Amino acid sequence: MLPKGHVAYWQIDQLKQNEGWDEQEKFQLRVVIPYCIKTGRRLKSADEIEVLTNGRLRIEEHLMLQEAYDALIREEKCQILIEEF
Repeated sequence: MLPKGHVAYWQIDQLKQNEGWDEQEKFQLRVVIPYCIKTGRRLKSADEIEVLTNGRLRIEEHLMLQEAYDALIREEKCQILIEEF
């Protein structure tokens, strides 16, 4: 995840050297951005999710979306939602 605020070119270069960069970039382009466009909003933080679920769930929406996407690819049910609800 990119740091908040100004990001220098060398910081992005460091992130791109991480072995998971390509996979995460594909996920952002194929799933996250279209989801944000369709819903007309940014992803919610863990604090916002906690408020929406009355304290039952505290996880960033990005991670929930990642888990749901991975479960869909594996043709399984999303464990985060099964365990909490």
